[in-house]
Order: sequence, then structure tokens, then C-alpha cells
Amino acid sequence: MLFSLGGGIALAVSALWWVLVFRPLVLRRTDTSRHPATQLTPANDAAMAARADLERRVEDRTRELSEANRHLKAEIAERELAQQAMRQSEERFARAFHGSPVAMGITRYEDGRFIDANESLLVLLQYQREEVIGQTAIGLGVWVNPAERVQLLERIRRDEDVRDGEFQFRTKLGEIRTVLLSVERIELGDEPCLLFITHDITGRLSLEAQLRHAQKLEAVGQLAAGVAHDFNNILTVIQGHTSLLATTGAHDSKARNSLNQITSAADRAANLTRQLLAFSRKQVMQPTSLDLTEVVSTAAKMLQRLIGENISMHLNYAPQVARVYGDAGMLEQIIINLAVNARDAMPRGGRLTISTSVEQFGLQQSRRHAEARPGDFVCLSVGDSGTGIAPADLPRIFEPFFTTKEVGKGTGLGLATVYGIVKQHQGWIEVASELGGGTTFRIYLPVSSVPATPPSDTSLVPKVRGGREVILVVEDEEDLRALVQDILRLYGYKILQAANGRDALELVRSYEGPIDLLLTDMVMPEDVTGWELAEEFKELRPGSKVILTSGYSMELTGDKAKLMEEINFVPKPYQPYKLAKAVRECLDS
Repeated sequence: MLFSLGGGIALAVSALWWVLVFRPLVLRRTDTSRHPATQLTPANDAAMAARADLERRVEDRTRELSEANRHLKAEIAERELAQQAMRQSEERFARAFHGSPVAMGITRYEDGRFIDANESLLVLLQYQREEVIGQTAIGLGVWVNPAERVQLLERIRRDEDVRDGEFQFRTKLGEIRTVLLSVERIELGDEPCLLFITHDITGRLSLEAQLRHAQKLEAVGQLAAGVAHDFNNILTVIQGHTSLLATTGAHDSKARNSLNQITSAADRAANLTRQLLAFSRKQVMQPTSLDLTEVVSTAAKMLQRLIGENISMHLNYAPQVARVYGDAGMLEQIIINLAVNARDAMPRGGRLTISTSVEQFGLQQSRRHAEARPGDFVCLSVGDSGTGIAPADLPRIFEPFFTTKEVGKGTGLGLATVYGIVKQHQGWIEVASELGGGTTFRIYLPVSSVPATPPSDTSLVPKVRGGREVILVVEDEEDLRALVQDILRLYGYKILQAANGRDALELVRSYEGPIDLLLTDMVMPEDVTGWELAEEFKELRPGSKVILTSGYSMELTGDKAKLMEEINFVPKPYQPYKLAKAVRECLDS
């Protein structure tokens, strides 16, 4: 039987009163041993019996009291243990709450005022603790859409789970952060509260968006490369036959004018395909060790005519800029495309600034951009004071055919071309723009350890010499194959021809005479590429020469690198004299 503390104390006092006062009195009145002359009577017997009964009852009561006190002490000890465990639990919760890297806050259920917030939440929201405690998230302006909090509370009132709901929070400085929010109902004392657990996913979403954008550009690039490759074959036929007609026949002025118009249109189309190939990173590179400052200086000589007199151009070169390994023509194209874009963004004039510098990226710095990496890089910066780019358009500026210009003002391939060339040079682009505040493109290219390449003789031979060597022409496009044969026969060469790599290898094995040169397309059907054909041809015909031609280049890496010194490349489309010149130079090398 359990007793309360007050009842137990009362019983203890009653028992003590009986032992100290009432029991000695009874004993004095009933103790016959002190009165030997007194005779025992029935009354005395009754008193003795009553005393014995009373003592028995007192003993029983004392045992009950002792048992009650034992239970009371056990209850008190158990309560103390529970309180100690609760204090330890609260301490562990407090340590976990405040030390957690996950942002967490506790608010009262009724009015939403903050009772506590850990350091991670304060860092996320950019507030000090005293600015948060006692305030509400609505009052601080944390919720970008306050209606979402109302909907959240409705779900909590319906006892629905709130797990990883995606919401947007506004920091003290006005930055918008996307978070995953989970909410738990808890009690602190007797007061109902809400525990908010917040995961900031802004950076993750940004990286996912960049990955999707890169994948989309890659897919479009593959499509663009395929289109450009086929289109270049057609353009080669057009340009070749036009050139042959212009040089081999007598035409009146109207016919000659028509031929010139065809040639001009084909050149414009070829320039368009070159931009597509640059975007898709399939354009042929002729890399050398370059001083980027010299490349900028060369391009700057023609820029002033392009941008107009109402735009002032400023060049800032860092002293002793490190070298990069790249194609000078492609890098000049980057500068020209960015300068033309800047000109269009400054219709009333302005300022164009081009600068070079060297920057070193550590592990921490390389995290500022998804494509950045640690190392030494040469930075090419092109900035203008123009109209700027709208934030909604900024993620799409490198997409092919996307343009904010008026119809007819641009192809939408300028920045796509820049993007492709930079990626082909193993670099990346960063863009900073503000509406009305101009735009700055920063292009980072890795520093090269390749020594400087001595300048080559660029003098042109006025007339191309022919020859009588045997040339094997391998091209899967029948019209183009016929054109190449016609061109080379005009220069005196003997021609063998095949439509694919398999047929070409059979011809090489069966032909008993010499084959001085193989002229082959790089991409062909029948599972034998131009590279594979060239390798097999070099083994079957040691000492013979090879020229590869294609609408786009394959990667000259890996085990193919050993052929580079013995293989020339002629990109499509090409003029007949350029093909004849490449053949003669290859045979004479």
C-alpha cells in the first residue's frame, strides 16, 4: 500500500506519540510486578489482553509505516533518477541541436516566435542570435512566399508528415535560398513547439542546372556536328565545280557573275558550318604554344574597324603572361565574336576593355565555378559598358541559335562558337552581367608547358605544281569522290578510288603498282574509319604518304599520336587549288 509523503509523515508522528507517551502510561498502570501485594483480578487480565492487542496493532502499524516509507524512498529515488535522465537528455539534445551542421530552429506552436536557433540556421539566414530569438519568421521576412507557411501549418494541424518540402527562404541580405524543410511537433515543458530542420540545396540545384545545360549543349553539339559534316561535303562539291567552271571555261559576264554569286554564297555557308563545328568542338585544331597577349594584339588591329568609332577600345596586358597551347585562329575568333557582341550591346557607343592576366586556382577557389579546377590559368577578359543581359536570358546565352537580337541581326551562333572553342581548348567561361551595367566575359585557359613554336613560312606559292604519282582517293560521297578525281587528274596524277575503308584495303592488297599517297575521308561506313585505314595503309605501304580530310576532326590522341607527323589534314570544304597544294606539299615533304 502506497502513501503520500504527507500521509507517511502523519503516521510516523502518531506512532512516535504512542511509543513515547501512551505506551509508558499504560505500562505503569498495568505493571503488577511493582506491586507484589496486589492480587491479579479478571480486570487485570482484560487490561493485559488489551495491552497485548494494542502492542500487536502498533507493531502492525509500524510495519505498515516502514513499508510505506520504503516505497516512498524508492519513489523519490526513482523520480530523482528520472529527473537526472531528463536533464541528461536535454543536455544531449542541446549539444546536438547547437552543434549540428544542419540548420535547425524551434518556434512556439501558437505564435511562431523563435525560442532557439542553432548556429547553422543563423549562418544560413545571415542573422545574429539576438535578432532572431523572440521574432517570427514572417516578421523577419524569411518566407519568400508567406502563404506557404500557412499551408505548412495546416498540414501540421491535420497531423500530416512534413518531410523535405521544397521552399524558398530570404536571407537578411536579400539572397534567395532554396531549402528542404522538415517539421516535427515537440514539447518543451508543457508548451507545444515546432522543430524546423532545414537543408540548403541552392548550390546543389545550381550544379544540377549546369549539368543539364551542359548535357543539352552536348546533345545539340552532336547534332550540329553531324549536320555540318554532311553540309560540308555538299559545299565542297559546290565550291569545287564552281571553281573548275570559273578556271577552265570561257564565260560571258552574266555567267561569270552567277559563278561569283554561287562562290560567295558557298563561302558564307562554309563560315556557318565552321561556327557549328566550333560549337560542337569538332573543328580542326592546329595548336601551337602561344602568347595570348600577342594573339589579342593581332586581333585588336582589325577590331576598331568592326566596332566603330563611337566605341573606345582599351587593352590591358599583364606583364609576362604565360603561354597557352591552342589554335591562334580560333582564339582570334573568340575575341572577334565577343567584340562584335559588345558592339551590338552598345548602339550609342561605349567602352570595350580587353585584358589578359594569369591566375592561380586553389581547391577552394576552383569551387566557384562548376568547370573550374586547381592550377595555373591565363585569363582573357572582354568587358563592355553596354545594356547587359537579362537574368532570365543569362543561362541560355551559349545555346546555338539563341539570340536576343532582332530578326536578321544575328545567327545566334556567336557565343555558341566561343563556348565550343573554349571547351576545345580545355578551358571554361565565366560571365558577369547587369542590366544597364554592361557584361564581362572571363575565359580561362590552362597554362602550357610546351615550348614556343618557331614561326613558319607563310608565303604562298603563286602556281601549284602537279605530278604523275599514284593517289588512292577514298570517299563515301559519290559526287565528292568524282570531283576529287577530276581535280587531281587536272594536275596530272593517276587516280585509284574506293567508296569505303574495306574496299580501299582490298585494293591496296591487290594492286601491284606503287601507291604514293592515300587521300581519305575520316568518317566512313563499313566499320573502317579513316584513321584505321591510314594505320593499315602505313603498314602495307611503308614510306607512302597520307592526307586525311573531313567536315570535322576526330581527337588526335592516344595511339593515333604516332601518325601525326606523317599525316596532313585538309578540312572541308576546300577550293581545288588548296587540295592540289596540300597533295603536292605532302608528296614533297
